[in-house]
Amino acid sequence: MAALETHGWTYERMVAELPPESRYELADGVLLGMSPAPGGLHQDIFGNLYLLFRQYFIAHPEGKVFPAPMDVELGVNDVVQPDIFVVLGDPKRRVERSYKGVPELALEIVSPTSYRRDNVEKRALYARYGVKEYWVVDPANQVIEVNTLMEGTYTLHAMANPEEGEPNTVTSALLPQLSVSLAEVFER
Repeated sequence: MAALETHGWTYERMVAELPPESRYELADGVLLGMSPAPGGLHQDIFGNLYLLFRQYFIAHPEGKVFPAPMDVELGVNDVVQPDIFVVLGDPKRRVERSYKGVPELALEIVSPTSYRRDNVEKRALYARYGVKEYWVVDPANQVIEVNTLMEGTYTLHAMANPEEGEPNTVTSALLPQLSVSLAEVFER
């Protein structure tokens, strides 16, 4: 494949011109290559988190959780692939190739190569589009942050970390009966 022009992209153009197995996101129409496939630690943490969210929605059928890789079309020029995202409403909803719209919750598992993208760029993008809750999971430090959108900016709602005297469980502001412990995420 020849070198790609990175500007002027839309989701429709991505689907039409890129191989289906390619992994890209869009930010303001700029094509961004994603990191290589995640490693074992990321996948273990991802699986644990997805299972916890899935179990929550089985018990509380107020919405649905979706795992990566799935394109989320926030806007015509902004497409992301969160590790996990939640859509409230019809739990029987089917999503084919991509989700068009703004999820209520997005979760990213950061890596050394995605730290800036997840903590700065995606945080700003999700806030701009009105994603109500943004979770950042940091495997290197075994930290989970739950951020809620207040007046267009994320504020820390809950944080769990392994330091003595600090909370080891987080709860969601959006899904108040969802509680996640560090052990459930990092030690399974």
